[in-house]
Amino acid sequence: MKASFGRYVLLKKIAIGGMAEIFLARRLSFGGFAKFVVIKRLLPEHQNRKAFEQLFLTEARITAALNHPNIINLHDLGKLDDAYFMAMEYVHGASVAEIMALAGKKQVRIPLDVALHMVRCTADALHYGDVTLDLDGQPLQVIHHDVSPHNIQVSYDGEVKLLDYGVATRVNHPAPGGRRGKFAYMSPEAIERREPLDPRSDIYSLGICLFELALGKRLFKGANPEDTRQRATAGRIPLPTQVQSDFPALLEPVIMKALARDPAQRYANGKALSDELSRVAEALNLELSVRRTQAFMNELHADSLARRREELLELARASTPRRGPEALPEGEGPVAGAAPAARTAPPPIPPA
Repeated sequence: MKASFGRYVLLKKIAIGGMAEIFLARRLSFGGFAKFVVIKRLLPEHQNRKAFEQLFLTEARITAALNHPNIINLHDLGKLDDAYFMAMEYVHGASVAEIMALAGKKQVRIPLDVALHMVRCTADALHYGDVTLDLDGQPLQVIHHDVSPHNIQVSYDGEVKLLDYGVATRVNHPAPGGRRGKFAYMSPEAIERREPLDPRSDIYSLGICLFELALGKRLFKGANPEDTRQRATAGRIPLPTQVQSDFPALLEPVIMKALARDPAQRYANGKALSDELSRVAEALNLELSVRRTQAFMNELHADSLARRREELLELARASTPRRGPEALPEGEGPVAGAAPAARTAPPPIPPA
């Protein structure tokens, strides 16, 4: 697909959810300026419906307030043809869910240092959302409500970004109605709809991600959605050393503390979890770094990088205004806004 949308050109639909549809797009401007972005647009059936528009605008306000290297950046908020939209950073990479699935298909273990790096970066993002100040000088105390492998994106450069604040709230500012997140990653208090929730609910969700990344095994995934819900509600968590005999004993108590059923027994915030992961990594002589994660990402996706780069180039060519039959705008390389191929692996094209 290729469609003009104000100052953007929509290139490919990435996903559609309950409230919005998401596109890979390109921002074009004068002087040959072009940049890949992600457009999140309120679905037509929700346009001019105040409740949905307010949820969308709340997401935009929260995301705009979070300026952190491990949180997706919001570039723009607008309204075109009665449709609210957000233009967000396009992260060249794959979600942790996709990484886990591909590793499983290839029968490759995600290295423990890479797994811990992904989780530590996400913990840092959660802590920032908790403590950063609003315009009144008060902590935002954001609760993401949907921390899961699907919403943690890892770039081919090894950078980690927390995505999708679509159901996020602030402490003591709950959204009306409806459950939050995915049952397989919800905290006990979220499943039971206890109020008020606090950021320790997100710590539990991240603890599930940590368990699954470190062990290469889903925790509560059932045969069907109802089975998953029942498993998550029961909350039976095996000791990692019982699942994997050579599992590092130092890491087990970290996982079990993050997954404590009682919020008071968990890490108080993302920083506490991040600091503990750093301490364990040092004791195990593990390097938690962008460099190691970049190397793993390139190795895991080695057989698809060239094809995905060519697909992205084709989308870029199709959206580039031409002065002549073959000319690109002056000053623009093959893919404006993309890093040179020699420096970084090419980005994937998200599935439709």
